[in-house]
Amino acid sequence: MTGPEDDTRRTPAPQRFGGFAAGLARLSEVLVLGLLTLVAALPLVTAYVAVTAAVTVLRDRADDGAGVTVRGYLRALRATAGSGWWPYLVPVALAAVLTLDAAAVGAGLPGGRIIGPALLLATALLAATALRAAVAWHPHTGWPAAAASAVDRTRSDPTGTALLLLALIAVALTASMGPILWPLLPGLPALAAVAVDRRRPTGTLATTARTGTD
Repeated sequence: MTGPEDDTRRTPAPQRFGGFAAGLARLSEVLVLGLLTLVAALPLVTAYVAVTAAVTVLRDRADDGAGVTVRGYLRALRATAGSGWWPYLVPVALAAVLTLDAAAVGAGLPGGRIIGPALLLATALLAATALRAAVAWHPHTGWPAAAASAVDRTRSDPTGTALLLLALIAVALTASMGPILWPLLPGLPALAAVAVDRRRPTGTLATTARTGTD
């Protein structure tokens, strides 16, 4: 079992490749992860579960150097899928509310010129917070604690939140270039979420939970 002082210490992933080869290896891992996430998200209601599984795989890779494999993704997907109703119902409910609000603005709701941009910003912030919750989630922490941690980090780390928003904008712009690029995109938000989280000096809720159970 690790000591308390180890809870916030991260073990860097071993450098298995160097330079250009390392970049290609990481890119190929993200692309494979994106394809797996896309397939798992096809029922739509499982979209957040699929993204959380991708985040879990990349988080484990950052923590202990575990490679990105189909078996590893399926293991993470099973764990997330069995974590209760939160990753299914909460995203769907929020998406439904935002869609209805957007439809009302599109139908000519009074004040739409103000409400429209505010709604767009709220949607982006919710997406960034959802990515942070995916990073914070661990079977030993549960979703309520992960959601609370995500809200706290969204508020206390505005730079990280801005980076996540830029990443989401980049993904949206890339998606607008054509459907042929869509299979490549699902892994990118997961990669951005883990990268933003790992730039902080302290461990995540998931890292703490994980090391606490070692």
